[in-house]
Amino acid sequence: MEPCNTNNNPLFIKINETAGLATVSVPTFYRKVAQGLMPKPVKLGPRAVAWLKDEIIAVNQALVLGYSKMKLKL
Repeated sequence: MEPCNTNNNPLFIKINETAGLATVSVPTFYRKVAQGLMPKPVKLGPRAVAWLKDEIIAVNQALVLGYSKMKLKL
């Protein structure tokens, strides 16, 4: 999936903001990651992960456009 960040600075967001942006609970978000319907996190350190905000927005846009789950598989 192509990033839609116009200023070329990746914006990382943590799980609570990520799930909120996807409008699902944290457990549901992790389930969607496991199913391949949401992007995997980026490892920032030994105990820290985050997601690229643009990737979450891109998946939301695809859902609005009516992409099927098969098309969304990452």
